[in-house]
Amino acid sequence: AAPTINLGPALNFANQVEGTASAAQTVTLTNASPVAITLTSAISVSSAGPFSVSPSGAIPCTSGLVLAGGASCTASVVFAPTSVGSFGNGLTVSYQVITSLLNTGSSLGGNSLAPTFTLGPALNFGSVAVGGSSAAQTVTFTNTSPTNLTVTVGPSSSNAVFSATPSGATPCNVSTVVPPAGTCTF
Repeated sequence: AAPTINLGPALNFANQVEGTASAAQTVTLTNASPVAITLTSAISVSSAGPFSVSPSGAIPCTSGLVLAGGASCTASVVFAPTSVGSFGNGLTVSYQVITSLLNTGSSLGGNSLAPTFTLGPALNFGSVAVGGSSAAQTVTFTNTSPTNLTVTVGPSSSNAVFSATPSGATPCNVSTVVPPAGTCTF
């Protein structure tokens, strides 16, 4: 009979903003059998996707580890989606008992959200004479995501009669990092 090997728990990551990494969650591989097993692989993700696994903890699950009966090892899993959507995957590990190669697995799940922000207020420049200029008005970028957002492009306009320039105490310059509920202006 094959030994009883448990890998878990099944992990379900909370909503994660696209382009950011979650905090690591731990999975434990337990040899619930009285005989030792040898891991022939580290714990890994079953197929390509936004999950990564690394051995961790006091006894990390690494290839070649001999796990005595009743012993456990651990690994850390991170969810780092690069697109919006729901993702599922599995974890797998291979092990050997004497000369038999076996494997076991667990499941992964997570949802990715698009970063959210607001721009405002709406601007109204009123009547401006041809060739004239209006008084400057301020637009505020507010990060409504639960994680930092980085400004990757400067203010721009598709209409040549308007211009936008970073301004204020926290200007929206390229590479400005805006924390959750934070703002920058132009």
